[in-house]
Amino acid sequence: MKQVVLTALCVLLTAFAFGQYSISGTITDITNGEVLINVTVQMEGTEKGTHTNFDGKFSFDNLEAGTYTFIASYIGYKSISKTVTITNENIELNFDFNEISDDLIVCYITVLDNHPLRANKNTPMTYYNMSKEELEANNLGQDVPYLLQMTPSTVVTSDAGHGIGYTGIRIRGTDPSRINVTINGIPVNDAESQGVFWVNLPDIASSAGSIQIQRGVGTSTNGAGAFGGTINLETDRTKAESFIGVEAGIGSFGTLRSNVSFDTGLKGKFNLNGRASIIQSDGYIDRATSDLWSYYLSASYIDGNNSLEFINFHGKEITYQAWYGIDPQTLGTDRTFNPAGTEKEIPYENQVDNYQQTYYQLLHKHSTENGVLRSAVHYTRGKGFYEEYKADEDVDYYNLGDFITDTASTDLVRRRWLDNHFYGATASYTYTPNADLALIVGGAINNYVGDHFGEIIWASEVVEELSNTLSDAGVRYYEGVGEKLDANIYTKVNYQLTEKLNAFGDVQYRHVTHDITGIDNDKRNITQNHSFNFLNPKAGFTFQQNDNIDFYLSYAMANREPNRGDFTDAPTTAIPTAERLHDFEFGNRLTY
Repeated sequence: MKQVVLTALCVLLTAFAFGQYSISGTITDITNGEVLINVTVQMEGTEKGTHTNFDGKFSFDNLEAGTYTFIASYIGYKSISKTVTITNENIELNFDFNEISDDLIVCYITVLDNHPLRANKNTPMTYYNMSKEELEANNLGQDVPYLLQMTPSTVVTSDAGHGIGYTGIRIRGTDPSRINVTINGIPVNDAESQGVFWVNLPDIASSAGSIQIQRGVGTSTNGAGAFGGTINLETDRTKAESFIGVEAGIGSFGTLRSNVSFDTGLKGKFNLNGRASIIQSDGYIDRATSDLWSYYLSASYIDGNNSLEFINFHGKEITYQAWYGIDPQTLGTDRTFNPAGTEKEIPYENQVDNYQQTYYQLLHKHSTENGVLRSAVHYTRGKGFYEEYKADEDVDYYNLGDFITDTASTDLVRRRWLDNHFYGATASYTYTPNADLALIVGGAINNYVGDHFGEIIWASEVVEELSNTLSDAGVRYYEGVGEKLDANIYTKVNYQLTEKLNAFGDVQYRHVTHDITGIDNDKRNITQNHSFNFLNPKAGFTFQQNDNIDFYLSYAMANREPNRGDFTDAPTTAIPTAERLHDFEFGNRLTY
Protein backbone atom coordinates (compact mmCIF):
# COMPACT_ATOMS: atom_id res chain seq x y z
CA MET A 1 0.00 0.00 0.00
CA LYS A 2 2.83 2.39 0.87
CA GLN A 3 4.43 1.79 -2.55
CA VAL A 4 1.14 2.62 -4.31
CA VAL A 5 0.79 5.89 -2.37
CA LEU A 6 4.40 6.89 -3.00
CA THR A 7 4.12 6.05 -6.69
CA ALA A 8 0.94 8.12 -7.01
CA LEU A 9 2.56 11.01 -5.19
CA CYS A 10 5.58 10.94 -7.51
CA VAL A 11 3.30 10.91 -10.56
CA LEU A 12 1.37 13.91 -9.24
CA LEU A 13 4.56 15.84 -8.46
CA THR A 14 5.96 15.03 -11.90
CA ALA A 15 2.75 16.19 -13.56
CA PHE A 16 2.83 19.40 -11.56
CA ALA A 17 6.45 20.09 -12.45
CA PHE A 18 6.01 19.17 -16.12
CA GLY A 19 5.42 22.21 -18.26
CA GLN A 20 6.86 24.71 -15.78
CA TYR A 21 9.55 26.74 -17.53
CA SER A 22 11.53 29.93 -17.03
CA ILE A 23 12.57 32.86 -19.18
CA SER A 24 15.70 34.66 -18.03
CA GLY A 25 18.37 36.88 -19.47
CA THR A 26 20.78 39.77 -19.21
CA ILE A 27 20.30 43.37 -20.32
CA THR A 28 23.28 45.39 -21.54
CA ASP A 29 24.18 48.67 -23.22
CA ILE A 30 25.56 47.46 -26.55
CA THR A 31 27.64 50.60 -27.00
CA ASN A 32 29.95 49.82 -24.08
CA GLY A 33 29.07 46.28 -23.07
CA GLU A 34 28.03 47.29 -19.54
CA VAL A 35 25.14 45.51 -17.86
CA LEU A 36 22.18 47.73 -16.98
CA ILE A 37 20.85 47.72 -13.43
CA ASN A 38 17.19 48.31 -12.47
CA VAL A 39 15.81 47.96 -16.01
CA THR A 40 12.04 47.36 -15.92
CA VAL A 41 10.94 44.17 -17.70
CA GLN A 42 7.16 43.76 -18.09
CA MET A 43 5.17 40.79 -19.40
CA GLU A 44 2.74 42.33 -21.90
CA GLY A 45 -0.94 41.96 -21.10
CA THR A 46 -0.30 41.09 -17.43
CA GLU A 47 0.73 42.80 -14.22
CA LYS A 48 3.84 40.64 -13.96
CA GLY A 49 7.07 42.61 -13.99
CA THR A 50 10.54 42.74 -12.52
CA HIS A 51 13.83 44.69 -12.56
CA THR A 52 17.35 43.62 -13.43
CA ASN A 53 19.62 42.96 -10.47
CA PHE A 54 23.16 44.12 -9.70
CA ASP A 55 24.45 41.82 -12.48
CA GLY A 56 21.93 43.05 -15.06
CA LYS A 57 19.94 39.80 -14.88
CA PHE A 58 16.20 39.14 -14.71
CA SER A 59 14.02 36.04 -14.55
CA PHE A 60 10.40 34.93 -14.90
CA ASP A 61 9.74 31.48 -13.43
CA ASN A 62 6.96 28.88 -13.38
CA LEU A 63 5.70 29.67 -16.87
CA GLU A 64 3.64 27.25 -18.92
CA ALA A 65 4.31 26.49 -22.59
CA GLY A 66 3.05 29.26 -24.83
CA THR A 67 3.87 32.59 -26.47
CA TYR A 68 4.87 35.63 -24.40
CA THR A 69 5.83 39.21 -25.16
CA PHE A 70 8.24 41.11 -22.90
CA ILE A 71 8.92 44.86 -22.88
CA ALA A 72 12.19 46.21 -21.45
CA SER A 73 12.19 49.90 -20.48
CA TYR A 74 15.08 52.06 -19.30
CA ILE A 75 15.28 55.81 -18.91
CA GLY A 76 17.15 57.45 -21.80
CA TYR A 77 16.60 54.57 -24.26
CA LYS A 78 13.83 53.41 -26.53
CA SER A 79 11.87 50.51 -25.09
CA ILE A 80 12.48 47.09 -26.61
CA SER A 81 9.77 44.48 -27.18
CA LYS A 82 10.50 40.80 -27.81
CA THR A 83 8.17 37.85 -28.32
CA VAL A 84 9.22 34.27 -27.55
CA THR A 85 7.50 30.90 -27.62
CA ILE A 86 8.09 28.24 -24.99
CA THR A 87 7.71 24.68 -26.23
CA ASN A 88 9.63 22.22 -24.09
CA GLU A 89 12.62 24.04 -22.58
CA ASN A 90 13.70 27.13 -20.69
CA ILE A 91 14.40 30.25 -22.73
CA GLU A 92 17.30 32.70 -22.53
CA LEU A 93 16.16 36.15 -23.61
CA ASN A 94 18.74 38.95 -23.73
CA PHE A 95 18.19 42.63 -24.50
CA ASP A 96 20.77 45.05 -25.94
CA PHE A 97 19.94 48.74 -25.59
CA ASN A 98 21.51 50.99 -28.22
CA GLU A 99 18.89 53.46 -29.48
CA ILE A 100 18.58 56.79 -27.70
CA SER A 101 15.06 57.89 -26.84
CA ASP A 102 13.63 60.70 -28.96
CA ASP A 103 12.28 62.36 -25.85
CA LEU A 104 15.26 62.12 -23.53
CA ILE A 105 18.95 62.82 -23.56
CA VAL A 106 20.87 59.56 -23.20
CA CYS A 107 21.15 58.37 -19.61
CA TYR A 108 24.48 56.57 -19.41
CA ILE A 109 24.93 53.45 -17.35
CA THR A 110 27.14 55.39 -14.95
CA VAL A 111 23.95 56.87 -13.47
CA LEU A 112 23.20 53.57 -11.78
CA ASP A 113 26.66 52.06 -11.90
CA ASN A 114 27.84 54.87 -9.62
CA HIS A 115 25.98 53.87 -6.48
CA PRO A 116 26.81 56.57 -3.91
CA LEU A 117 28.46 54.19 -1.42
CA ARG A 118 29.68 51.39 -3.67
CA ALA A 119 32.81 50.93 -5.72
CA ASN A 120 32.66 50.13 -9.44
CA LYS A 121 35.08 49.28 -12.23
CA ASN A 122 36.42 52.85 -12.26
CA THR A 123 37.07 52.97 -8.50
CA PRO A 124 40.80 52.43 -7.76
CA MET A 125 40.17 50.35 -4.67
CA THR A 126 39.85 46.68 -3.78
CA TYR A 127 36.31 45.33 -3.64
CA TYR A 128 34.20 42.23 -4.15
CA ASN A 129 30.52 41.93 -5.13
CA MET A 130 28.47 39.02 -3.81
CA SER A 131 25.28 38.52 -5.84
CA LYS A 132 21.88 37.24 -4.73
CA GLU A 133 22.60 33.89 -6.35
CA GLU A 134 25.89 33.50 -4.47
CA LEU A 135 24.24 34.45 -1.19
CA GLU A 136 21.46 31.90 -1.70
CA ALA A 137 23.96 29.15 -2.55
CA ASN A 138 25.88 29.68 0.72
CA ASN A 139 23.10 30.69 3.12
CA LEU A 140 22.60 27.98 5.73
CA GLY A 141 21.18 30.26 8.41
CA GLN A 142 24.56 31.33 9.79
CA ASP A 143 25.38 34.97 10.42
CA VAL A 144 26.59 37.19 7.57
CA PRO A 145 30.30 36.94 8.54
CA TYR A 146 30.19 33.22 7.74
CA LEU A 147 28.83 33.97 4.25
CA LEU A 148 31.84 36.24 3.69
CA GLN A 149 34.51 34.01 5.22
CA MET A 150 35.88 32.81 1.85
CA THR A 151 36.46 36.32 0.53
CA PRO A 152 40.08 37.56 0.55
CA SER A 153 41.70 38.90 3.74
CA THR A 154 38.74 37.82 5.89
CA VAL A 155 38.77 35.86 9.16
CA VAL A 156 35.58 35.04 11.07
CA THR A 157 34.95 33.85 14.63
CA SER A 158 32.01 32.34 16.48
CA ASP A 159 31.38 32.33 20.23
CA ALA A 160 29.22 29.22 19.97
CA GLY A 161 31.65 27.58 17.56
CA HIS A 162 29.49 27.14 14.46
CA GLY A 163 28.44 30.55 13.13
CA ILE A 164 25.08 30.92 14.87
CA GLY A 165 24.76 33.39 17.73
CA TYR A 166 27.55 35.86 18.39
CA THR A 167 29.97 35.98 15.44
CA GLY A 168 32.80 38.33 14.54
CA ILE A 169 34.67 39.29 11.40
CA ARG A 170 38.10 40.76 10.73
CA ILE A 171 39.13 42.20 7.39
CA ARG A 172 42.82 42.79 6.77
CA GLY A 173 43.39 42.03 10.44
CA THR A 174 41.22 44.83 11.82
CA ASP A 175 38.49 44.16 14.37
CA PRO A 176 34.73 44.76 13.78
CA SER A 177 34.81 48.23 15.35
CA ARG A 178 36.96 49.35 12.41
CA ILE A 179 34.75 47.86 9.68
CA ASN A 180 31.94 50.08 8.40
CA VAL A 181 28.60 48.31 7.79
CA THR A 182 25.51 49.75 6.12
CA ILE A 183 22.17 48.29 5.07
CA ASN A 184 20.61 50.23 2.17
CA GLY A 185 23.07 53.02 2.96
CA ILE A 186 21.93 53.27 6.60
CA PRO A 187 24.66 52.81 9.26
CA VAL A 188 24.46 49.57 11.25
CA ASN A 189 27.55 49.90 13.48
CA ASP A 190 26.66 50.50 17.11
CA ALA A 191 27.27 54.21 17.65
CA GLU A 192 29.08 53.77 20.97
CA SER A 193 31.19 50.63 20.56
CA GLN A 194 31.39 50.99 16.73
CA GLY A 195 31.03 47.21 16.42
CA VAL A 196 28.31 45.26 14.60
CA PHE A 197 26.43 42.54 16.48
CA TRP A 198 25.15 40.29 13.71
CA VAL A 199 23.24 38.20 16.25
CA ASN A 200 20.70 41.05 16.28
CA LEU A 201 20.09 40.45 12.55
CA PRO A 202 19.32 36.71 12.38
CA ASP A 203 18.78 35.37 8.84
CA ILE A 204 19.18 38.84 7.27
CA ALA A 205 21.00 37.11 4.40
CA SER A 206 17.67 35.63 3.31
CA SER A 207 16.46 39.17 2.62
CA ALA A 208 19.69 40.42 1.02
CA GLY A 209 19.87 41.24 -2.68
CA SER A 210 23.64 41.79 -2.83
CA ILE A 211 26.64 42.57 -0.64
CA GLN A 212 29.74 44.54 -1.56
CA ILE A 213 32.93 44.29 0.51
CA GLN A 214 35.53 47.02 0.11
CA ARG A 215 38.87 46.16 1.67
CA GLY A 216 40.93 48.93 3.19
CA VAL A 217 39.57 52.45 3.66
CA GLY A 218 37.30 52.21 0.62
CA THR A 219 35.10 55.04 -0.64
CA SER A 220 33.33 57.52 1.64
CA THR A 221 30.32 56.06 3.39
CA ASN A 222 27.89 56.82 6.22
CA GLY A 223 28.58 55.93 9.84
CA ALA A 224 31.68 54.50 11.47
CA GLY A 225 35.17 55.13 10.10
CA ALA A 226 36.47 52.29 7.92
CA PHE A 227 40.01 51.06 8.50
CA GLY A 228 39.88 47.39 7.56
CA GLY A 229 36.98 47.61 5.15
CA THR A 230 33.31 48.25 4.51
CA ILE A 231 30.37 45.89 4.12
CA ASN A 232 27.49 47.35 2.11
CA LEU A 233 24.34 45.22 2.11
CA GLU A 234 21.37 46.01 -0.13
CA THR A 235 18.13 44.22 0.69
CA ASP A 236 16.20 42.26 -1.92
CA ARG A 237 13.98 44.09 -4.37
CA THR A 238 10.81 43.32 -6.33
CA LYS A 239 10.57 39.85 -7.84
CA ALA A 240 9.05 38.96 -11.18
CA GLU A 241 5.88 37.41 -9.84
CA SER A 242 4.11 36.50 -6.65
CA PHE A 243 5.24 33.51 -4.63
CA ILE A 244 5.24 31.94 -1.17
CA GLY A 245 8.27 29.99 -0.06
CA VAL A 246 9.08 27.79 2.93
CA GLU A 247 12.55 26.67 3.99
CA ALA A 248 13.48 24.27 6.77
CA GLY A 249 16.74 22.68 7.78
CA ILE A 250 18.37 20.52 10.44
CA GLY A 251 22.08 20.69 11.22
CA SER A 252 24.77 19.71 13.66
CA PHE A 253 24.64 20.57 17.37
CA GLY A 254 20.84 20.58 17.51
CA THR A 255 20.48 23.33 14.93
CA LEU A 256 17.02 23.99 13.50
CA ARG A 257 16.21 26.68 10.95
CA SER A 258 12.95 27.57 9.26
CA ASN A 259 11.59 30.58 7.43
CA VAL A 260 8.56 31.61 5.42
CA SER A 261 8.84 34.26 2.71
CA PHE A 262 6.48 35.83 0.20
CA ASP A 263 6.39 38.38 -2.59
CA THR A 264 3.33 39.80 -4.34
CA GLY A 265 5.33 40.54 -7.49
CA LEU A 266 4.98 43.92 -9.15
CA LYS A 267 1.23 44.60 -9.16
CA GLY A 268 0.94 47.71 -11.25
CA LYS A 269 2.97 50.18 -9.22
CA PHE A 270 2.98 48.31 -5.93
CA ASN A 271 4.92 45.48 -4.37
CA LEU A 272 4.94 43.83 -0.96
CA ASN A 273 7.40 41.20 0.23
CA GLY A 274 8.45 39.75 3.54
CA ARG A 275 10.03 36.97 5.55
CA ALA A 276 9.79 35.44 9.05
CA SER A 277 12.57 33.23 10.45
CA ILE A 278 13.34 31.09 13.49
CA ILE A 279 16.80 29.68 14.20
CA GLN A 280 17.63 27.56 17.24
CA SER A 281 20.82 25.74 18.16
CA ASP A 282 22.58 24.07 21.10
CA GLY A 283 25.98 25.28 19.89
CA TYR A 284 29.31 23.48 19.75
CA ILE A 285 30.52 25.05 23.02
CA ASP A 286 28.86 23.85 26.25
CA ARG A 287 25.50 25.58 26.85
CA ALA A 288 26.13 28.00 23.94
CA THR A 289 22.48 27.88 22.96
CA SER A 290 20.87 30.33 20.55
CA ASP A 291 17.21 31.16 20.19
CA LEU A 292 16.74 33.66 17.36
CA TRP A 293 13.67 35.20 15.72
CA SER A 294 13.42 37.77 12.96
CA TYR A 295 11.15 39.23 10.31
CA TYR A 296 11.53 41.48 7.27
CA LEU A 297 8.81 43.50 5.52
CA SER A 298 9.08 45.77 2.49
CA ALA A 299 6.37 47.82 0.77
CA SER A 300 7.31 49.55 -2.51
CA TYR A 301 5.68 52.06 -4.82
CA ILE A 302 7.24 52.49 -8.28
CA ASP A 303 6.00 55.16 -10.66
CA GLY A 304 8.15 55.93 -13.68
CA ASN A 305 11.30 57.65 -12.47
CA ASN A 306 10.30 57.60 -8.80
CA SER A 307 10.30 54.85 -6.23
CA LEU A 308 9.37 54.87 -2.56
CA GLU A 309 10.06 51.93 -0.26
CA PHE A 310 9.26 51.39 3.40
CA ILE A 311 11.28 48.66 5.10
CA ASN A 312 10.80 47.26 8.59
CA PHE A 313 12.91 44.42 9.96
CA HIS A 314 13.36 43.06 13.47
CA GLY A 315 15.69 40.70 15.28
CA LYS A 316 15.34 39.09 18.70
CA GLU A 317 18.02 36.93 20.30
CA ILE A 318 18.47 34.97 23.50
CA THR A 319 21.91 33.39 23.59
CA TYR A 320 23.72 31.69 26.46
CA GLN A 321 26.95 33.56 27.13
CA ALA A 322 29.93 31.87 25.50
CA TRP A 323 32.38 34.72 25.02
CA TYR A 324 34.70 33.91 27.95
CA GLY A 325 38.17 32.62 27.15
CA ILE A 326 39.80 29.56 28.71
CA ASP A 327 43.41 28.73 29.58
CA PRO A 328 45.59 26.55 27.30
CA GLN A 329 45.54 23.61 29.73
CA THR A 330 41.73 23.41 29.72
CA LEU A 331 41.65 23.86 25.95
CA GLY A 332 43.90 20.85 25.58
CA THR A 333 41.61 18.56 27.57
CA ASP A 334 38.10 19.99 26.98
CA ARG A 335 37.65 22.08 23.84
CA THR A 336 33.97 22.75 24.52
CA PHE A 337 34.34 23.97 28.12
CA ASN A 338 32.36 27.13 28.89
CA PRO A 339 33.13 28.91 32.20
CA ALA A 340 30.08 31.22 31.96
CA GLY A 341 27.70 30.91 34.91
CA THR A 342 29.92 28.51 36.84
CA GLU A 343 30.65 30.53 39.96
CA LYS A 344 28.64 27.87 41.77
CA GLU A 345 28.89 24.12 41.30
CA ILE A 346 25.86 23.93 39.01
CA PRO A 347 25.99 26.38 36.06
CA TYR A 348 23.42 29.17 36.27
CA GLU A 349 20.79 28.31 33.67
CA ASN A 350 19.86 31.88 32.69
CA GLN A 351 23.35 33.27 32.06
CA VAL A 352 22.06 34.76 28.82
CA ASP A 353 22.25 37.75 26.52
CA ASN A 354 18.69 38.91 25.77
CA TYR A 355 18.38 41.72 23.23
CA GLN A 356 16.20 42.92 20.37
CA GLN A 357 16.38 45.60 17.70
CA THR A 358 13.75 46.94 15.31
CA TYR A 359 14.74 48.85 12.19
CA TYR A 360 12.60 51.27 10.17
CA GLN A 361 13.76 52.69 6.82
CA LEU A 362 11.99 54.93 4.32
CA LEU A 363 13.90 55.09 1.02
CA HIS A 364 13.17 57.38 -1.92
CA LYS A 365 14.80 57.46 -5.35
CA HIS A 366 14.19 59.90 -8.20
CA SER A 367 15.84 59.43 -11.60
CA THR A 368 16.34 62.29 -14.08
CA GLU A 369 17.86 62.50 -17.54
CA ASN A 370 21.39 62.70 -16.15
CA GLY A 371 21.22 61.91 -12.47
CA VAL A 372 19.75 59.99 -9.57
CA LEU A 373 18.63 61.53 -6.29
CA ARG A 374 18.45 59.18 -3.31
CA SER A 375 17.22 60.07 0.17
CA ALA A 376 16.28 58.12 3.29
CA VAL A 377 15.15 58.54 6.87
CA HIS A 378 15.57 55.82 9.47
CA TYR A 379 14.95 54.86 13.09
CA THR A 380 16.32 51.92 15.07
CA ARG A 381 14.99 50.89 18.48
CA GLY A 382 17.07 48.59 20.63
CA LYS A 383 16.58 47.21 24.12
CA GLY A 384 17.94 44.32 26.14
CA PHE A 385 20.32 43.02 28.80
CA TYR A 386 22.77 40.33 29.70
CA GLU A 387 22.14 38.45 32.93
CA GLU A 388 24.75 36.81 35.14
CA TYR A 389 25.15 35.06 38.46
CA LYS A 390 27.78 36.56 40.80
CA ALA A 391 28.94 34.95 44.05
CA ASP A 392 30.00 36.64 47.29
CA GLU A 393 29.44 40.23 46.15
CA ASP A 394 29.55 43.37 48.31
CA VAL A 395 26.08 44.39 49.56
CA ASP A 396 26.78 48.11 49.74
CA TYR A 397 28.37 48.21 46.28
CA TYR A 398 25.08 47.04 44.77
CA ASN A 399 22.87 49.34 46.89
CA LEU A 400 21.23 46.37 48.65
CA GLY A 401 21.35 47.80 52.18
CA ASP A 402 17.54 48.11 52.38
CA PHE A 403 17.14 44.42 51.55
CA ILE A 404 20.09 42.82 53.36
CA THR A 405 20.92 43.96 56.88
CA ASP A 406 22.88 41.20 58.63
CA THR A 407 25.77 40.41 56.23
CA ALA A 408 28.29 42.31 54.14
CA SER A 409 28.26 39.98 51.13
CA THR A 410 25.76 37.93 49.14
CA ASP A 411 25.30 35.86 46.01
CA LEU A 412 23.22 37.73 43.48
CA VAL A 413 21.89 37.88 39.92
CA ARG A 414 22.43 41.09 38.02
CA ARG A 415 21.28 42.43 34.67
CA ARG A 416 23.16 45.07 32.71
CA TRP A 417 20.77 46.90 30.42
CA LEU A 418 21.08 48.90 27.22
CA ASP A 419 18.03 50.87 26.06
CA ASN A 420 18.72 52.93 22.94
CA HIS A 421 17.40 54.97 20.02
CA PHE A 422 19.20 55.67 16.74
CA TYR A 423 17.72 57.92 14.06
CA GLY A 424 18.73 60.16 11.19
CA ALA A 425 18.66 60.89 7.47
CA THR A 426 20.90 60.26 4.45
CA ALA A 427 20.92 61.78 0.96
CA SER A 428 22.98 61.65 -2.22
CA TYR A 429 22.83 62.90 -5.80
CA THR A 430 24.64 61.19 -8.68
CA TYR A 431 25.19 63.50 -11.67
CA THR A 432 26.36 62.10 -15.04
CA PRO A 433 26.13 64.78 -17.75
CA ASN A 434 28.09 62.64 -20.20
CA ALA A 435 29.91 59.34 -20.54
CA ASP A 436 33.19 60.74 -19.19
CA LEU A 437 32.05 62.32 -15.93
CA ALA A 438 30.25 61.03 -12.85
CA LEU A 439 29.87 63.30 -9.81
CA ILE A 440 28.37 62.21 -6.49
CA VAL A 441 27.49 64.51 -3.61
CA GLY A 442 26.06 63.04 -0.43
CA GLY A 443 25.97 62.99 3.32
CA ALA A 444 24.12 62.00 6.46
CA ILE A 445 23.24 63.16 9.93
CA ASN A 446 22.55 60.58 12.64
CA ASN A 447 21.94 60.79 16.37
CA TYR A 448 22.13 58.10 19.03
CA VAL A 449 20.83 58.07 22.60
CA GLY A 450 21.59 55.08 24.82
CA ASP A 451 20.64 54.49 28.45
CA HIS A 452 23.01 52.16 30.35
CA PHE A 453 21.95 50.79 33.74
CA GLY A 454 22.40 47.78 35.99
CA GLU A 455 19.79 45.99 38.13
CA ILE A 456 19.88 43.36 40.85
CA ILE A 457 16.90 40.98 40.49
CA TRP A 458 17.83 38.34 43.11
CA ALA A 459 20.09 37.99 46.15
CA SER A 460 20.64 34.96 48.40
CA GLU A 461 20.77 36.86 51.70
CA VAL A 462 17.78 39.15 51.17
CA VAL A 463 15.21 39.43 53.93
CA GLU A 464 12.52 36.87 53.02
CA GLU A 465 9.56 39.23 53.10
CA LEU A 466 11.37 41.58 50.67
CA SER A 467 12.42 38.97 48.10
CA ASN A 468 9.35 39.48 45.88
CA THR A 469 9.84 43.24 45.93
CA LEU A 470 13.45 42.82 44.75
CA SER A 471 12.60 40.41 41.92
CA ASP A 472 9.65 42.51 40.71
CA ALA A 473 11.23 45.96 40.77
CA GLY A 474 14.96 45.33 40.80
CA VAL A 475 17.54 47.60 42.39
CA ARG A 476 19.62 49.87 40.16
CA TYR A 477 23.25 50.18 41.15
CA TYR A 478 24.48 52.35 38.27
CA GLU A 479 22.99 54.42 35.45
CA GLY A 480 24.46 56.54 32.66
CA VAL A 481 23.43 57.98 29.33
CA GLY A 482 25.46 58.19 26.15
CA GLU A 483 24.56 60.47 23.25
CA LYS A 484 26.44 60.62 19.97
CA LEU A 485 25.98 62.87 16.95
CA ASP A 486 27.59 61.81 13.67
CA ALA A 487 27.32 64.05 10.58
CA ASN A 488 29.20 63.86 7.30
CA ILE A 489 29.25 65.24 3.78
CA TYR A 490 31.24 63.87 0.85
CA THR A 491 31.95 64.50 -2.82
CA LYS A 492 33.20 61.87 -5.27
CA VAL A 493 34.17 62.24 -8.90
CA ASN A 494 35.12 59.83 -11.68
CA TYR A 495 36.54 61.39 -14.83
CA GLN A 496 37.63 59.52 -17.96
CA LEU A 497 40.91 61.23 -18.87
CA THR A 498 41.57 59.07 -21.91
CA GLU A 499 40.00 56.01 -23.45
CA LYS A 500 41.89 53.79 -21.00
CA LEU A 501 42.70 56.04 -18.02
CA ASN A 502 40.17 57.12 -15.38
CA ALA A 503 40.81 59.52 -12.48
CA PHE A 504 39.00 59.24 -9.15
CA GLY A 505 38.71 61.74 -6.31
CA ASP A 506 36.81 61.59 -3.03
CA VAL A 507 36.79 63.89 -0.02
CA GLN A 508 34.67 63.61 3.12
CA TYR A 509 34.19 65.90 6.10
CA ARG A 510 32.90 64.20 9.24
CA HIS A 511 31.86 65.73 12.59
CA VAL A 512 31.38 63.57 15.70
CA THR A 513 30.43 64.45 19.26
CA HIS A 514 30.26 62.18 22.33
CA ASP A 515 28.16 63.39 25.28
CA ILE A 516 28.43 60.97 28.23
CA THR A 517 26.77 61.44 31.62
CA GLY A 518 26.12 59.41 34.79
CA ILE A 519 27.76 56.57 36.70
CA ASP A 520 29.45 53.58 35.04
CA ASN A 521 29.24 49.95 36.20
CA ASP A 522 32.41 50.43 38.25
CA LYS A 523 30.54 53.19 40.19
CA ARG A 524 32.77 55.92 38.69
CA ASN A 525 31.38 59.26 37.51
CA ILE A 526 31.92 59.28 33.73
CA THR A 527 30.36 62.63 32.78
CA GLN A 528 32.33 64.13 29.86
CA ASN A 529 31.99 65.62 26.38
CA HIS A 530 34.23 65.25 23.32
CA SER A 531 34.10 66.58 19.77
CA PHE A 532 36.00 65.54 16.63
CA ASN A 533 36.32 66.94 13.12
CA PHE A 534 37.81 64.77 10.37
CA LEU A 535 38.80 65.40 6.76
CA ASN A 536 39.16 62.15 4.81
CA PRO A 537 40.64 62.55 1.28
CA LYS A 538 41.01 59.79 -1.33
CA ALA A 539 42.36 59.80 -4.89
CA GLY A 540 43.59 57.40 -7.52
CA PHE A 541 43.70 56.18 -11.12
CA THR A 542 42.38 53.15 -12.98
CA PHE A 543 44.03 51.98 -16.21
CA GLN A 544 41.96 49.62 -18.34
CA GLN A 545 44.38 47.61 -20.43
CA ASN A 546 41.56 45.77 -22.21
CA ASP A 547 38.03 44.52 -21.58
CA ASN A 548 39.29 41.93 -19.09
CA ILE A 549 42.31 43.50 -17.35
CA ASP A 550 42.75 46.76 -15.46
CA PHE A 551 45.19 48.18 -12.94
CA TYR A 552 44.57 50.70 -10.18
CA LEU A 553 46.59 52.91 -7.85
CA SER A 554 45.16 54.94 -4.97
CA TYR A 555 45.75 56.71 -1.68
CA ALA A 556 43.17 57.17 1.09
CA MET A 557 43.23 58.62 4.58
CA ALA A 558 40.76 57.67 7.30
CA ASN A 559 40.20 58.94 10.83
CA ARG A 560 38.35 57.17 13.62
CA GLU A 561 37.13 58.56 16.93
CA PRO A 562 37.50 56.65 20.23
CA ASN A 563 34.47 54.62 21.28
CA ARG A 564 32.51 55.04 24.50
CA GLY A 565 34.51 52.36 26.32
CA ASP A 566 37.77 54.13 25.52
CA PHE A 567 36.48 57.17 27.40
CA THR A 568 34.74 55.44 30.31
CA ASP A 569 37.61 53.02 31.01
CA ALA A 570 40.47 55.50 30.63
CA PRO A 571 42.27 56.84 33.70
CA THR A 572 41.04 60.26 34.76
CA THR A 573 44.41 61.73 33.83
CA ALA A 574 44.29 60.43 30.23
CA ILE A 575 42.03 61.47 27.35
CA PRO A 576 41.84 59.04 24.41
CA THR A 577 42.67 60.51 21.01
CA ALA A 578 41.53 59.72 17.48
CA GLU A 579 43.25 57.20 15.19
CA ARG A 580 44.47 57.91 11.65
CA LEU A 581 45.21 55.48 8.82
CA HIS A 582 47.06 56.11 5.54
CA ASP A 583 46.09 53.49 2.96
CA PHE A 584 48.07 52.99 -0.26
CA GLU A 585 46.60 50.53 -2.78
CA PHE A 586 48.02 49.04 -5.97
CA GLY A 587 46.10 46.25 -7.60
CA ASN A 588 45.04 44.38 -10.70
CA ARG A 589 41.55 43.21 -11.61
CA LEU A 590 40.93 40.32 -13.99
CA THR A 591 37.42 39.87 -15.37
CA TYR A 592 36.58 36.57 -16.99
